[in-house]
Amino acid sequence: MSNSKPVKRFIVIDKTVHKLYGSKVSQYFDERGVIYKILPLTTTEENKSMELVTKILEEIHHLGIDRRSEPIIALGGGVCLDVVGLAASLYRRRTPYIRVPTTLLSYVDASVGAKTGVNFAGGKNKLGSYKVLPALLHGEAVNIDMSFMVYVAQQKGLLTKDEKDRIIQCMLGLELPVWHQECSLALVQKSLRERLKHSAGSVRMPLPTGLGRAGKTISSVCLPSSI
Repeated sequence: MSNSKPVKRFIVIDKTVHKLYGSKVSQYFDERGVIYKILPLTTTEENKSMELVTKILEEIHHLGIDRRSEPIIALGGGVCLDVVGLAASLYRRRTPYIRVPTTLLSYVDASVGAKTGVNFAGGKNKLGSYKVLPALLHGEAVNIDMSFMVYVAQQKGLLTKDEKDRIIQCMLGLELPVWHQECSLALVQKSLRERLKHSAGSVRMPLPTGLGRAGKTISSVCLPSSI
């Protein structure tokens, strides 16, 4: 450890949580010789805004973290995790961050979701970003989306089972992933329901209609219980 550079940690913590556990968080990093900055913020739906994101980014810049090895830590409820997540996605074009949920809702929602966002122009979560799944390259994520469209197409009768199997086997033969452990059906359904809110009640899906053929279909979210 003596030959390595000091470790830095930037922690955004909800003010209420800070009152209860701030001293313990400080003690944890003090005992480990970590250079850290704790930023207590009032994180409520009313101030879930870009101003809050900008404040976080300014403090991150002043501390000067290494985006490759020093993730940002968010400690609080859903609003806190969302705001910090957006700040992390913007700082140096995506800095890793660790979510520590402190409420039941944030534990089952914001701590596992792929989206971040803040309110803007009177609308809820109008500005935001998507969190990239761990260890997943962009091209791999695109192929997972394509494979999902293949399964949906078969469910809708646009592909036969043999055609679906041939396409999936081709993807696997090219050593491309066709699924990811974090892409649960519940996550997909939730994402599509969110998409419905901003798409006039319809979702556009580029579904294949045969081998080498594709057509764009407009449909409401009505997924089977399993795929």
